[in-house]
Amino acid sequence: MKNNTKRFAAMMAAVMAVSAMAPMSAFAADTKHDAAQKYDNTTDAWDKAFDDQTAAADPSAKVNVTFENDPTYTVTIPADVTFADDMADKTNEVKVEDVYLNKGKAVKVTVASANDYKMILNGTDADTFVPYELTSDKAEGGDVITVPTGTFNRKGTDTATLTYKVTDKDIPYAGDYSDILTFTIAVVDDNASPAVPAPDMITITNSDYPGTSDFTTDDGFVNVSFTNPSGDYFENYEDINGWFFYGKNSTTTVTAADGYTIDKVKFYTKAENGTGVAEVTSAPFTVYSGSGYHTYTGPNNTGTDLGAWGVNKIEVYFK
Repeated sequence: MKNNTKRFAAMMAAVMAVSAMAPMSAFAADTKHDAAQKYDNTTDAWDKAFDDQTAAADPSAKVNVTFENDPTYTVTIPADVTFADDMADKTNEVKVEDVYLNKGKAVKVTVASANDYKMILNGTDADTFVPYELTSDKAEGGDVITVPTGTFNRKGTDTATLTYKVTDKDIPYAGDYSDILTFTIAVVDDNASPAVPAPDMITITNSDYPGTSDFTTDDGFVNVSFTNPSGDYFENYEDINGWFFYGKNSTTTVTAADGYTIDKVKFYTKAENGTGVAEVTSAPFTVYSGSGYHTYTGPNNTGTDLGAWGVNKIEVYFK
C-alpha cells in the first residue's frame, strides 16, 4: 500500500442512561404486612398490629398481592467504521430488541459526535478535518431510533440503518483522521417518540389472524375489525377459506393506527363466482357480506363482487 494512504475512522462508544423504573403491582396498599396475622376472638385482638386491621363483630385484615416485573430490552451498537480510500458511503445497524417496559415507555437511542461530525487530523488537529454526515432511516437529527414497549408475548423490536457519507472529499493532507461517536440509550415517555415510518405496503394473511373479532398487526401499523350480526361462523372456517364465515351484513374493516395514513386496501377471497380481489381506495376500508354469503365492496350486495368464502388476505398501502 502506498505510504500516503489515508485512514478515516469513526469510533463508537455506547453510554447507558436508563431511567429507574418501579416494580409493577397487582395490588398496592399503604401498609406492608411483613408477617402472618392471627386473630384471637377470645381477646378480640390481632397478634400483629397493622393499622388497616379491624376488630369487632366481623374482624378483617388486608393482604397485599404484588408482582415485581423488571423491565428488559437489548440494544446492539455497531462496530467502528473505517472509510476506504475511495471514501464510499458506509452503512451499519443499531438493533433494539425485546423491549418490555412499563406502560407508556420506550427505548430511545441517540448519537452525538465529539467533533461535530468531523474526522480531525491525528485526532487532535481540529483545524484540519474531513466532514461527514450520519443519517438514520428511522429518525432525524441526533435521534437514531425509538422503540415503544411491547407486551410479554410481543416484545418491541426494530432496527435502524445508519449511513455514513463523506461530504467533502478534497482531503488537505495525508494522515489519520478520526472522530468519536457516542450512542446513548435511554428509557423515555412513548408520547415523546416519533412513530416508526410505515413501509409502502404490508400483507396480512390467515397466519396473522389471532382468532379474535378485532386485532392489531404485530408491526402496529393497522387494526383489523369484524362484525357479524347474524352470528354465522364455523370454528375452523378461517383455516379453509378465510377469517370469517360471513352472515348477512357482516363486515371486515381496516383502519390505520395513530400516526399512519392508508392510501388503499386490497381484499382477497377464495373466489367461487367473483373476482377474488377488490381495491378500496377511500375510507372506510371495508368489505361487506350480502345475501348468499358473497363479499362486496359496498353494502347490500353493491360494488365489486369478490365471490364467496370470506377474506383470506389483505394488502394495505400507505401514503
